[in-house]
Amino acid sequence: MKDAIKYSIKFWLFAVILAPILIAVLNSSADLFLLFLVFGFIFSILSWVLITLIIYQIRKLKLKTSSKKIIITLFAIALCYIPFYLTFGPNDKDMSERFIYLYYMIPLVLGIWIFKMRIPPLNNSKSGSNSDTL
Repeated sequence: MKDAIKYSIKFWLFAVILAPILIAVLNSSADLFLLFLVFGFIFSILSWVLITLIIYQIRKLKLKTSSKKIIITLFAIALCYIPFYLTFGPNDKDMSERFIYLYYMIPLVLGIWIFKMRIPPLNNSKSGSNSDTL
């Protein structure tokens, strides 16, 4: 579980910190940085817990690391979009016109693929030398 937490916290914090920077820079407003940083952090805690549990289970599957990351990416995209959908609704023009969720989703997906995920060996041995990372 420790490896799942380490991995998920890396890409989660990457997205939670980078998204407000992108929003502030692209909208030329430093005030937006703090607002989106605080609310992005608060609204994404539950998603982080869920994606950590998902990663913990996916790491056990006998799949290639890239396949595992694809599955994690799909869950992460859903967990990123759902809070925005629940907050703004399906017909909110402000959300659909600005695509605010993409500011979080893009760094999230990049983080999943940039940071290395430790995978337990497929032969269930305790040796760390056989660990696969991507």
